[in-house]
Amino acid sequence: TGLRRLRGGNDAGSPGRTSMADIAQNQRNGENGDFIQQQMDDQRNIMSDQDETVDRLRVGVRRVKDHAVNIRDELDTQERIMTDLEAGMTQVQVKLEGVIKKVSHILDNSSDRSKYIIIIILFIVLLLLVFMLFSN
Repeated sequence: TGLRRLRGGNDAGSPGRTSMADIAQNQRNGENGDFIQQQMDDQRNIMSDQDETVDRLRVGVRRVKDHAVNIRDELDTQERIMTDLEAGMTQVQVKLEGVIKKVSHILDNSSDRSKYIIIIILFIVLLLLVFMLFSN
């Protein structure tokens, strides 16, 4: 019995088969442990790569968000400018319509003789302006 125990056998069976089975089992357990360790290392590497990718995506998304905020602010500014411009144009249009009505009323009430006199005076002013422009 002592010799069987030294060889790795048990008292009930043959010493060679049991010890070989134990050795094979230990070898399989070692191989399984190595395989599991390799798989765990691979998984850690994959997770590390994915973490780096997520970090790069986070930076990219933050950059896109900053650009979107800048664009929104610029559009808000442009909208205020356009609103102010529209209000100014409306005021100018109202004033211009008033002036057109006044000029139309003056022209309708004046005689042909006074119209010709105004045309001649304006023509003389135009000639003076052209002369002054080319004399310098």
